[in-house]
Amino acid sequence: MTVKPLYRRVLLKASGEALMGEQHFGIDVSVVDRIASD
Repeated sequence: MTVKPLYRRVLLKASGEALMGEQHFGIDVSVVDRIASD
């Protein structure tokens, strides 16, 4: 039996600080890719 998910989409609010990784400014694409793959 397959259970239908309650939600089709999830909104994740992440701060710019969480997305900048080891850089001093901007968004680190590798961090975004890692979060998206999770």
